[in-house]
Order: sequence, then structure tokens, then C-alpha cells
Amino acid sequence: MSEREDSPSSHHPLPPSESLCFFFFFKILLHSLQIFSRNKRHFFSLFLFLSLPLSLLLFTLSLSSHPLKSHILHLESVLRHSPTRFEFRHVFSESRNDAFSLLRLRAAFFFPIYALSLFLALATVSSTLLSFQSKRPSLKSALAGFKNTWTRPLVTTICIYAILVAYSVLPNTLASISPSLPLRFVVLVFGVVFEVYLISILSLSLVVSIAEDRFGFDAIRVAAGLMADRKLCGSILTAMFLLASSSISSEMEGLMDGVDHWMRSTAAVTSNVVIGVGDKIGLISLYGMVIISGYVVTTVFYCECRKRDFVRVENEEDRDHIVMV
Repeated sequence: MSEREDSPSSHHPLPPSESLCFFFFFKILLHSLQIFSRNKRHFFSLFLFLSLPLSLLLFTLSLSSHPLKSHILHLESVLRHSPTRFEFRHVFSESRNDAFSLLRLRAAFFFPIYALSLFLALATVSSTLLSFQSKRPSLKSALAGFKNTWTRPLVTTICIYAILVAYSVLPNTLASISPSLPLRFVVLVFGVVFEVYLISILSLSLVVSIAEDRFGFDAIRVAAGLMADRKLCGSILTAMFLLASSSISSEMEGLMDGVDHWMRSTAAVTSNVVIGVGDKIGLISLYGMVIISGYVVTTVFYCECRKRDFVRVENEEDRDHIVMV
């Protein structure tokens, strides 16, 4: 994937300025749109058979778990003001049962969601890589890519999940021990900004694990190197998709407004899900488009970074490694 350097190896070009970064940002979006337009039928098939079902599953999980989450929050509020030990035990027992129910619900959705996500990532990234090389992707090539490379992104996603879980508690923990309110605010803001940057690296590492013979923390290390001179552009792209997905998720939660959260029977939850899907099918489709677009844009970002910023190492010992100039 690297290019031979024409100038002497001792020459190091300056990092791109902010103006060039924004030019690079719009170039990524333009190339992504061109890839979509050249392969409309193929990407529509991926959207219809993978991205849309994935969006529907996520949507259904969100609506199904919303009453349970709301009731758990209500019970936690009651626990803080329980006047007697008997009432505290009763409310705590109910809250624990609801927590186990929520855990079982999420576990039931986990494997189909994860399988669809992995297949969609492999199919979309491999198709985008072929299109970027002026080749025409197909469902056959997507299936072949899944068969040949599924173990690498599988290991990488496990590492990604571990890093995100470990980081999720860090900003709030640091904020809670901060001595002043302004410092807590600064810690939380910095935590959000760094989280966006971290997610951009982790998203890129998934593409690396599909495009190259790397996986796990090695793929994350390579992605961090790719991002070294493209921090701003990569973070803006990630923030754009995070904002879009969080806005749609907020709309999903808003579907439950006006619904009696204490009616938590299976029939009531199923009825609410069916009504929500019937009323918001456009929202499900939009979320599916955001998911598949995110993979395409991240893959184009990867290809452009590889094309522009990396050269083959001249040292015989490091011939198989790629370094940044």
C-alpha cells in the first residue's frame, strides 16, 4: 500500500496546515460520494441486506430496553430516599431484577448485532478498497473478503471494546476527584475531545485490520501512526458521524415520550416497538445510511493517508514495515 519516495529519505515534509486539513476533509467526502455513485447498486444491496437489518435491530433494542432503563433510574432515585430498611431491601430487590432483565435483553441482541456489524464492516470496507483502486466490487468479492479476513477484525474489535470500556470510566473518575468545579468541567471537556480522537483511531484500526495483515493492538498502533498528521481531519470526520448517530438515537428515545413506562409487560413492549418502527421507518433507514457511510468514509480516509504519507523503508531489516515521514 506504500509508495516509493522520490526525494532523499532524509527529507521530511512539513505537517499539513489547518487549511490543507479542511481541504483534505472535503476531498475525503467527495471521493466517498464518487465511490457511492459509481457503485450505487452494490452499496444499495449492502444497505438493504446488512445495514438496514442492523439498524432495525439497534432500533428495536433501544425501544425495548428504554422502559427498563427508565424504571431502574426511578428505583435508584427511590433508594436514595428510602425511609426504612424494609423498603430499601424491597426496592433494591426490584431494581436488581430489572437490571438482570436488561442484561438478558441486551445479551439476546448482542450476537446478531455483532455478527451483522462485523459482516457489514468487512463487506463495506473491502468493497470501498476495490472501488478506490478503480475495480468494481460485487457481492461475490464481499463474501470472499469475509471468508479470508474475518478473524483479523474479530480480534481487533475485541481490543477496541476493551479500550472503550476501560476509558469510559476514566473522565468521570478524574472529574469526581477534581478539587474545583471549573477543573471538573475542563476534565470532562478534555475527556470528550480525547474520546472523539480515540474513537477515530479505533475506527481506523478496524479498516487497517481488514486492508492489511494486521490485527488487534498492532492494527491500533498502525492506525495511530496514520492519524499522527491527520488528527484534526480524522477527529472532525468521526465527530460528524458521532453527532449524526447520537441525534438519531435521541430521536429513538423520544419515541417513548408519552408512553407509560410502568407498563413493562412483553406485550406492551412489543406493541411499542411495532408502533415505533411503523412511525419511524425513515429514521431506521437514515441510521442505516449513517452506519454504511461511516465505513466508506473511514476507508477512503485510510486510503488517502496511505497514499500521501507513507513510504517504503529503504533499510533491508525494516523492508516489511511502513514508516511515516
